[in-house]
Amino acid sequence: MKYKIKVYLSEYKKINRIIEVTDDILLDDFCEYIITSIGETGKVPYILTSNNGKGQNYVSNRGLIEDDDTLEVYDFQLKDLELKKKDKLLLEYNIIDEEIPIELTIQVLETLSSEDSIFKITGGKYFNVKNKMYWIDLESLLIEDNTERKKEIRQYYMKKYGIEDIENINIEELNNKISDYKKEKEIINIPKTYEINAKLSGFDKEIKRTFKVNGNISLDTLCEAVILAFNGDLSHLYTIKINKDYLNDYYLGESLNYLALKEKQRLKIIYDYGDNWEFILQIKKITEENNKELFFEVIKGKGHGIVDDCGGIWGLEEIFSGESENWEKEDINNFSLEEANNTIKKHFIIK
Repeated sequence: MKYKIKVYLSEYKKINRIIEVTDDILLDDFCEYIITSIGETGKVPYILTSNNGKGQNYVSNRGLIEDDDTLEVYDFQLKDLELKKKDKLLLEYNIIDEEIPIELTIQVLETLSSEDSIFKITGGKYFNVKNKMYWIDLESLLIEDNTERKKEIRQYYMKKYGIEDIENINIEELNNKISDYKKEKEIINIPKTYEINAKLSGFDKEIKRTFKVNGNISLDTLCEAVILAFNGDLSHLYTIKINKDYLNDYYLGESLNYLALKEKQRLKIIYDYGDNWEFILQIKKITEENNKELFFEVIKGKGHGIVDDCGGIWGLEEIFSGESENWEKEDINNFSLEEANNTIKKHFIIK
């Protein structure tokens, strides 16, 4: 079956898309393609609620809702919602700010018969909502007042967000964007094994690890395994930084594959915002293989590692030199590959 649906911002119905989609599409793809049609990318946390916001919650694996009644979208197709004409869904996603989600209303216009799988934008009006765009910016772009001052404000925000035409959209361009996003997801889903070099940043002497990891490992688990490999005890908060961006906690449930990293690319894991330990990771090698036996394995290492709550790099230097008043001297060369892997296995209960 094929649905003809209208998607619009719940507070700004002017921004809308008309979409034709078959019911065999996965709910995850359905939600992410819709978000892509309205905004920058489908890679955002979202919540899908059936029955006009009063029914069952479906979420992505980014864990926005911790509730026994919440279902993972990966287990469902659109047909499982059993939609009828005039039914509505609520899709909330966060493209602007953690505290200000965007609400999209998905309204079924009609149901049609179809044999071919399809997700296609066939109509719509008004510009794409841009990443880092704020509500006040949206309101300024949608002002109908044509006084010179209001025109100037609109022109300012159009230039700021690269919007050439406020009202009309390029349907072909949007369908191409969704097609590109489909291809990107296909690449992300290819099984991969990563070999990664990691080192403690800011320390004069080398403390480093090399490990192999399955691409399906969650970013949250990756962070914990790396910290354990460097002798951390996971008693503090951590995050990942890629280029200049810190990953929101919602994304830590995603897989390593989700980052679509390339060989030689770097990222940072920051651990303990007080002592501020920084581990620089560089992708050494990516192999397309489905190594189900591999989880996370340290294959090389050098240097003892960190000491939690010692005060950071300066405290660590004092511990290795024997000058610390609060800690016994440690041998910087005291590293055991077997102990590092056993610590990780014990933490994750791997047999």
